[in-house]
Amino acid sequence: MRLVQRGFTGPTDERDQYVTCNTCKRLTYEIISRNSRDMRLGQYRAGGTYRDTRRQTKYDITRVLKVGSNEYLLYVKPIVRSADPIHGGSMRRGRY
Repeated sequence: MRLVQRGFTGPTDERDQYVTCNTCKRLTYEIISRNSRDMRLGQYRAGGTYRDTRRQTKYDITRVLKVGSNEYLLYVKPIVRSADPIHGGSMRRGRY
């Protein structure tokens, strides 16, 4: 697995933090950055869900942290479907 940490300085300027699986090349978010407008429109809150429409992945939101006047961090864990032929098994939650 390859971890890409969020940050605006240093080796990366990513807003979000994610892990890429070396085997299946699947990208999984751990921290997602949103602004105040996104928070109002998406109604994101701890215990809720976040849907990545580009990759068709759903995440449980475990924590919401306000880190500036207009930035929030969503700490997320993927909701893994067992019907996924790559990862197999029954319906379970958490990291894979």
